[in-house]
Amino acid sequence: MPAKHSLIHSGETQPIPRSPYAWSPLPSIRTTIHPVLGVSNRPSLMYDMSRHISTLRLSHPSLSPRLLAEPATQPPMHSLTIVCPHLPWPINVKARKRNGYITVADVMDGLYHALRPNATEAEFRSLSHDLRHQVNKAYQQRYRRASLMDYAHEKAQGVRRVDFLGGRNTFMGLSSTKGGARVWRLNVS
Repeated sequence: MPAKHSLIHSGETQPIPRSPYAWSPLPSIRTTIHPVLGVSNRPSLMYDMSRHISTLRLSHPSLSPRLLAEPATQPPMHSLTIVCPHLPWPINVKARKRNGYITVADVMDGLYHALRPNATEAEFRSLSHDLRHQVNKAYQQRYRRASLMDYAHEKAQGVRRVDFLGGRNTFMGLSSTKGGARVWRLNVS
């Protein structure tokens, strides 16, 4: 005689009862940005993006530099995209460590390396007359603020991508977008 709970009775198979949980979708996990990268009127990371990445500072002595090695998002991700209404291109950030996750430092380093190159002539010409004027003004302000040692070099280099921010170079944090968990908005002032 077959066992009471057996699926086989008299040589015939019975349908397996379906669990009410077998097809339930997994709960969606909301992706959040690390608090030091989050948008704020008083950002935890003080950074003028027209300057070298080495000038980045933590806003309070209680914040540990070890924060820079922490995951930029929860859950951790391998890549993300940063958009800004002042920039005509997205900034793609990838984890520096192979098979790793993006850290807070990766995000800040990614911003620096995306904004530091010279703007191409095509990028500059794609702007309206008014925006070109703003970018030129930001370029002049940037090289005039340079040290005496760097002044001539910065002036000779011409317009950099950071100048497209129109002088709004202060990192104010990242905020979510409608683009999904991998797309974040760069807020500047």
